[in-house]
Amino acid sequence: MSTPPRRQHVVSETILKRWSIAGEVIAVDLRNGRFQRRSPSAEAFEEWLVREDYARPVEAVWGEVETDVPQLLDALDGGRPLTPELRRVLTRLVSLHLVRSRGFQQMNARVIADSAAAGGRLHGILTWFGDDQVVAMLAQARTGLIPAGPEGLALAREREIQRLADEFEPGGRFFVDQILVNFDRAAAMLSDMRIEIGRVVEGELVIADNPAVPHNPVTRASGFLNGARIGEGPVMMPLTPHLIAVVGGGVEGDTTLDGHGVEVLNRIQISNAVKKVYATPGSDAHQWILGVREELLSVDDA
Repeated sequence: MSTPPRRQHVVSETILKRWSIAGEVIAVDLRNGRFQRRSPSAEAFEEWLVREDYARPVEAVWGEVETDVPQLLDALDGGRPLTPELRRVLTRLVSLHLVRSRGFQQMNARVIADSAAAGGRLHGILTWFGDDQVVAMLAQARTGLIPAGPEGLALAREREIQRLADEFEPGGRFFVDQILVNFDRAAAMLSDMRIEIGRVVEGELVIADNPAVPHNPVTRASGFLNGARIGEGPVMMPLTPHLIAVVGGGVEGDTTLDGHGVEVLNRIQISNAVKKVYATPGSDAHQWILGVREELLSVDDA
């Protein structure tokens, strides 16, 4: 059985390559305002997004979905309608990018932190480890042996705390379970929704490192980090510089996007990026991205 990769992509390399010219994309780092030409294979990944000992099922799903993406893009590029099978490929692609993402990762970290704070469920569990009787019962349930004396209890307590830490640490089992469960849930939810394919007639789309963005039309929030959730409204994801999928909106089929529509969608990508935004080389899109970055920073500082 092969070892899971240390570099685990959060944007499909097949998708990101559509922004490349001569094997390079423009990567704009929103953290420091710098940009450079980069190979798609060297971008949009996290080192051990999921820990090595838990990564295989997540990588298996990623590989399965990634395999069918070229066929999907070729069909869309050719203007062909989505067959039932290609609809399934598209909704699974969008669903996977919703949950195997930097935004979902950060949202999970917030949930764990809130739960570990005073009054939270995880905090309550942690307090149990101060009770010798609880520690002894847990150790006996796991090993069949009752800890002997203070040293035995101390060792058992250390093991239980470590077991809990392994579960909830970044990339641990809790995060893996959340990815897999919510992927299946999102894929089932999106499978019956309308699919709009926006075709750009003016300008180019950019793509962020957090590209699948849920939108709540009531609150107008976009993205997990801004409070939007799966099922509250459409999910938008760029597929190429000239194509974007909108799943769960009010439109079925192809629509056209003018320069204003492209700008609105690009701003949504930039505002939901965690680290980087990608554009096609040879355009001045990186300068515009940095301008939007400055606008967002000024709003945050206000």
